[in-house]
Amino acid sequence: MPRVTSFTLVVLLVGLSPSAGWAHGDIHEYIAGLTRKVAQEPANADLRFQRAELYRVHKEWDKALADYDRVASLDPNFALVDFGRAKLWQDRGEYEKSLGVLDRFLKREPKNVKGRLTRARVLVRLNRPLDAANDYSTAIKLSKRAPVEYYLESAHALESVGETYI
Repeated sequence: MPRVTSFTLVVLLVGLSPSAGWAHGDIHEYIAGLTRKVAQEPANADLRFQRAELYRVHKEWDKALADYDRVASLDPNFALVDFGRAKLWQDRGEYEKSLGVLDRFLKREPKNVKGRLTRARVLVRLNRPLDAANDYSTAIKLSKRAPVEYYLESAHALESVGETYI
């Protein structure tokens, strides 16, 4: 069975973000479609993960967490579950929880650029700008073509520490 790739995850998350112009009903339709597929293939971790991500984007936190838990029980090696959970905690503003899950995710996927970038952003929110700058630097090094935003976010983190780091 094909695994949800990081690329698929990024496309899913970017394509369904509110700024992408998706209507509220569109997400409901996708969730309904995935729910039908899950009913047909209840042991399919990929389908449940996709639905969890949609629930997360739609801010249906309990349903997303339930699906993440089910994915983890179906496939303990499904590393993206931790990334999804970390994004959920980040979305909810529960940065300490997000950081703990991101640390676990990055132990398994140390070269995951999105994971590094997400942890850097969480560290900024936790007022740990030097740690954040390290993750930004790693994300930049791992990226084939790092967007300017990565550099700017890193610079802002360092700027918040003071003149020594500018």
